Amino acid sequence: MTKAFIPYIAELRIRVIYCLAFFFCVFLPIFTFRKFFYSLLALPMVKFLPESNLISTAVLSSFWVPVKIAAFLSLLVAMPFILWQLWSFVRPALYSAERNIAFFIVSCGYLLFLLGILFAYFVVFPIMFAFIHHEAPYGVTLMTDIDQYWSFICSCFLSFGFCFELPVVMLVVSYWGIFDESKYIHYRRHAIVSSFVIAAILSPPDVLSQCLLAIPLCFLYELGILLVRLVLRSRNNGEYGI
Repeated sequence: MTKAFIPYIAELRIRVIYCLAFFFCVFLPIFTFRKFFYSLLALPMVKFLPESNLISTAVLSSFWVPVKIAAFLSLLVAMPFILWQLWSFVRPALYSAERNIAFFIVSCGYLLFLLGILFAYFVVFPIMFAFIHHEAPYGVTLMTDIDQYWSFICSCFLSFGFCFELPVVMLVVSYWGIFDESKYIHYRRHAIVSSFVIAAILSPPDVLSQCLLAIPLCFLYELGILLVRLVLRSRNNGEYGI
């Protein structure tokens, strides 16, 4: 029994090596321009700082934060290749219908995660930082530490990215037969309330960012209902092998 798994373990090891090699190939050029990418990520905040600059209170923060940003961006860029290697490993064990739905779910999941990050950067951050700057008490000067700023925006990126996976989660649950379209419609009001609860837990502790996360969740819930309707109808009709 153990010998039967040796070829699979060997193949998995090779694919992991491929993924690591590709990640470092992506990381090196991004690391070269790490200061440029840092400037892009810091732009939404520095516009509201008195000297248009962040501060560093730790000795190595000015070095490690750009490195963390480069690693984060490299992982995002390399993720399609990593997912493809994972897909190539599990694909032979799936039926044709399972391959189609799995490929569709993984592709949509990656795109929605990127959409969540872009939404946070282009929509949420400008509004949130403008609000923070406007509501700062008189005599208070905004001087944000670079490491704390990166931790803050990274948590926002992950929160919005994972929350934008809601339609994919709804589709998977429906594909397993737990929920169908009619149940999602029936629990729509509960979903709206749950969106604000989830936003209060995952987003930074201010009302504005919570609303900016909860409102897209409501729209994503409607998108999930649409995906469930289209994909499961295609499966029932035998289209595309789903």
